[in-house]
Amino acid sequence: MSLPPACWVWKQVSVLEDGLALLLADTKESTHNERADTKESTHNERADTKESTHNERADTKESTHRDTKKSLHIERADTKESTQNERADTKESAQNERADTKESTHNERADTKESAHNERADTKESTHNERADTKATGSTPAEA
Repeated sequence: MSLPPACWVWKQVSVLEDGLALLLADTKESTHNERADTKESTHNERADTKESTHNERADTKESTHRDTKKSLHIERADTKESTQNERADTKESAQNERADTKESTHNERADTKESAHNERADTKESTHNERADTKATGSTPAEA
């Protein structure tokens, strides 16, 4: 078997070199594209995370505001109800005190009236007894 001519060998080497150069260029471009894609993907993920965090904070802030507003509304309602109850209790207490004072005054007047009545009756009875004694003895108790 005979060897191929040298120019043919050189031509084959040149073809191989061109193929290697193309392969190297393709690998280089592919690596460059992968890096660019990774960089863009990382950038997009960060942007999405940043937006998501921002939205979560805004939602939390709104929720907290809503909860605080609701809590204040409930607290005001409770305070209003408590104040109304205190006023009603104060009003009822004042009414009871007036009724007690009225009853006490009424009882004092009745006691005074009864005491005066008893005193008049005692005086009347005493006077009656003195007259009866005077009539029976003919002299006044002062003279006796």
